[in-house]
Order: sequence, then C-alpha cells, then structure tokens
Amino acid sequence: MSLSVLSVAQLAAVLSLAQLAAARLGGPKAAETCPVTATGQSFGNLESPQIDECSGLAASRVNIGLYWVNNDSGAGPHLHAIDRHGRNLGRLQVNGADAVDWEDIAIGPGPINGTSYVYVADTGNNWRNRETVQIYRFPEPFVDTNQDIHVSAERFDVRYPGGDRHDCEAMFVDPVTNMVYIITKGDTAGIYRVSVDWAAPLTFEKVGEISVTLVTAADISPQGDLIAVRSYGDILLWPRSQGVSVEESFSRQIGCAANSREERQGEAFAFGALGDHYLTVSEGEKEPVWYFELSNDFYASLLGTPEASNSTFYPEASNRTFYP
Repeated sequence: MSLSVLSVAQLAAVLSLAQLAAARLGGPKAAETCPVTATGQSFGNLESPQIDECSGLAASRVNIGLYWVNNDSGAGPHLHAIDRHGRNLGRLQVNGADAVDWEDIAIGPGPINGTSYVYVADTGNNWRNRETVQIYRFPEPFVDTNQDIHVSAERFDVRYPGGDRHDCEAMFVDPVTNMVYIITKGDTAGIYRVSVDWAAPLTFEKVGEISVTLVTAADISPQGDLIAVRSYGDILLWPRSQGVSVEESFSRQIGCAANSREERQGEAFAFGALGDHYLTVSEGEKEPVWYFELSNDFYASLLGTPEASNSTFYPEASNRTFYP
C-alpha cells in the first residue's frame, strides 16, 4: 500500500514499529557491562486493567514501596499507584490539568524544603506540532490503599530554544540542584534542562547529546549519584561524582549497560526510593513488573562508595508510609 492511501493512524503505527525494530537491532551499544548488576525478577504483573500503556514510572518518597505510573497519550490527567507486585494501590487525579501526551514522571525537591514533589512530563510530540510542552508539579500526597486522590498542580509551559520541536519521553529532577532534565527521542538524544522556578517564559537549555537511539525513559538515583537512560533495547547507567554536574557526567564517559529483561515494548524505568534497586515495566495489559537489585557491591564497584544512602530531600521517616 502506498503512503498516499495510508491513514494517519496507520502511518503512525508503521513508523512506530520501524523505530522499535531499529532500536532493538541497531542502536549504539554501551562500552562495557556495568559491574555486579543483578538479574531481574518479577514479583507479579500489573493488576489494574486501567494500566495498559505504562509510559512513566517513579518511586514515591513518602509512601516507600509505592510507585507512581502514568499511561501514554489519551489516558487523561491521572496517575496510578502500584507496588513491586503490580498490585493496585490507588489512583490520583490531577484536577484542571491537560494531558496532551503525558510521557514520564519524576520525583524531586521543590519550593518547600523537606517536601517531596511529583513532576509530570507532558512532552510527547510525535508529529512535532507542539510549540510548547508542559511540566506539572505538585506536592506528593500520602496514600491509603485503593484511595482515590485529587490534587491540584502548578503548570509550566516550556519551549525549546530556536523554535525547535522535539518528541520527548524521558525526564528526571536532579536532587542536588532542583534542575529538571529531559532527554529527547530520536536517532540521537538531546539533553536539555530547565528550572521551573525561572521567570516565565521558560525555555529549555540544551546542555549535551548522547548517542542513544529512541530514549523512552530516564531517572536519577535519590542520592543524585547515578543516572539511568532507557531505550527500547538497553538500560544505560552513568555514575556521577560529587561536585560534578549531570551534563558533565554524560560527557565524560559512555554509559555502561545494566541488566534488563525482554519486554514487549519497554518504556518505563525508575530507581527505588532508597537507591537499592530499579524497576522496569512495559506497555501492555497485565505486564510483569521487573525488579533489579543494586547491591552494596554494585555501588562500591561503579561509584567507589560502600552503599546506597538516603537522599537529602526525604520527608522525616515518621511521616512516611511503607509498602512491603
């Protein structure tokens, strides 16, 4: 069938499959395998039928063992709460927010010291027709099991420099500087940053590139000393030394390849709230939740530090809920 008679939906599907195949078969590889990276195990599958296009994943800092999940475009302005077994723990509605194409979630500090904030990246732009994209921020709520939560969020409209337009599925917040980082999706990955507390209008600042094809997720450890970038084919890790910026960490070395499991369309990644593991989840219904331990030996080998430690912006332990 010629392209002239393909519908927009059919064309999008063809392009998506082609990109996925290219990423799995021919994307740039890491220089070496990360040391002492554990093999993933699954404690269960996603329970909620409402989670069928898992795109973003972030570990809660006030509900330890709980992970926030968002579906891909068209799912509405809400998040789901799960645990590592995939069990449904609740749903969060962001009142008044638009959801053009929510792609990722991050946890980080914000304007109130000691408070954990949720950041949502409405940055999907498959057709490059969005002049601005949005980042939403709100204080992270406590969750009772199967609770229906409603929150209000700050909205930040952000442009790319020079009028550029990019598709983006990856975002994290540096716990050291409070800077929001995004990584674009394409043949190479552009690294951009912005502080949502800068004066409006907001514009991303490009600070680098990495040779990773079709980035679908990114995260930074709670301590800020380990950065992860995920594509359809790989999970890559960059160590970050104390006093070194995120962009310098990317430019100093090629990421090492961490363990991953074969997934139907793997898009979501998150470090655990204590930095002692990471999780991955694929798009699709009832998909397994994969858990990868990061041992003390791993940190000692890669970072030269003995073990993971708590981040500086955690709420007090007495104000946190723990989910096994």
